[in-house]
Amino acid sequence: MNLSIRRDSSVKQRTYLIVESGHTGHLLVFVRILARAAVSSGARVTVALTRAAKDSPEYRLHLLGLSEAVDVATWDGSLSPRALRNLAARSGATDIVIPHADPVVGGLVLGWPLLSHVRLHLLIMRDPRWEKPAPFRRRMKNLAKLAAIRLVSKTPRARVVWLREPGYRSDNQELSAVDPFVPDGSIAEIEAAAAAARAELLGSAPVFWFGITGAISRHKNVALVVEALSRLKSIRPDLPIGFALIGPVGDNLGITIEGITKACADAGVPTFIDDRKLSNFEMNAAVGGLDAVVMAYSTHSPNSTLGKAWILGTRVVAAGPDSIRRFVRSIDAGFESALTIGGIAGSMSAAYDAPAPAGRTGALSVTDFASSVLGIPSSSNSRITHV
Repeated sequence: MNLSIRRDSSVKQRTYLIVESGHTGHLLVFVRILARAAVSSGARVTVALTRAAKDSPEYRLHLLGLSEAVDVATWDGSLSPRALRNLAARSGATDIVIPHADPVVGGLVLGWPLLSHVRLHLLIMRDPRWEKPAPFRRRMKNLAKLAAIRLVSKTPRARVVWLREPGYRSDNQELSAVDPFVPDGSIAEIEAAAAAARAELLGSAPVFWFGITGAISRHKNVALVVEALSRLKSIRPDLPIGFALIGPVGDNLGITIEGITKACADAGVPTFIDDRKLSNFEMNAAVGGLDAVVMAYSTHSPNSTLGKAWILGTRVVAAGPDSIRRFVRSIDAGFESALTIGGIAGSMSAAYDAPAPAGRTGALSVTDFASSVLGIPSSSNSRITHV
């Protein structure tokens, strides 16, 4: 992938060091977005990754080719303030960006003097204030995290940016960046790929496909969703419904792939399982090809699936804690319930009967997200185009 870069000469050059210690899920997609935006603003950019991330399938899916426009550095060990200082010295950084700052923000409270010569941009992906209710030990951990974030935010030359859900409206009390929709192609290309994905799902039978997408972890409650599908079929046995798992299937789901297919077969529900790491574009097509995505999550933070479904016009069946349900309600994106078999089955039934929502092309801007995290004007004349 080549990048054609048109720089705005009015922007004073900065040198960004974008540091990511993980590589799963959408972490490296965020790195790519931020690196491209920084380069297009006229800045020099170094991306620093662990050796595990550099050698990962996610690197090849999301960052391969980016090294033509940026420097790529690696390091071993923890992401301590001292390690950040050393990386900044090697790259000549004026700005350090940490797109997933949650794991390191506590260490920055005491280690800030080592980094006081650079601007620091921290994206907090999981707001501890969302986790309600939570057990006592978890509440204490969240309070400590929130205190650390507030202390760092008061430090000179440090910016704390909170990742927010689609539909979020800022009160200007805190810096925020709305979780973006990353197309990685034109809407027409995504729609064509979604149509191809749907043709593969449908075959010759008219089936309404529910699906779980992305990295399939225990937090997505697959076993509970399968039970809800069985409940729905017992209540409405004539519904032609299917169940798709699209994305790498992790361990400790509480049910095996064989158990999923058997339980669904016993209920008369066909299955489609694509157990592999997909590119972001492929995942867009997968969400667009489903009739409804199921977000039965035991997590509290925004997720890319909701944004993809909202943009592409796919029904949403959501269940989980208050924050997940609120995200869906706030943009009228679908149907939500408590994380129970009956609640999910009821939302599935409602989704089956509902017309497909309209897409919202142009919302959840990648440019606005990157500008908010990097601290650059979103009205920049810079451009990046693929050639």
